[in-house]
Amino acid sequence: LLASRCYSHGKQETDEEFDARWVTYFNKPDIDAWELRKGMNTLIGYDLVPEPKILEAALRACRRLNDLASAIRILEAVKV
Repeated sequence: LLASRCYSHGKQETDEEFDARWVTYFNKPDIDAWELRKGMNTLIGYDLVPEPKILEAALRACRRLNDLASAIRILEAVKV
């Protein structure tokens, strides 16, 4: 007998909701460099390639922060 447990009792997030959540996160006007790095580390930790609109929002956050190093890290993380 194989016991099966369902640990996720919450609503499943759709792809569109996932994308919108991350775009909103990176579009926060008061985002700081630590939040930007934390968000990207979390996003890359999901082992997926983010949608272009998420990358655009993250790169625009880098621009608002005048953080070239983070922009380069983002581009290197998604480089094929």
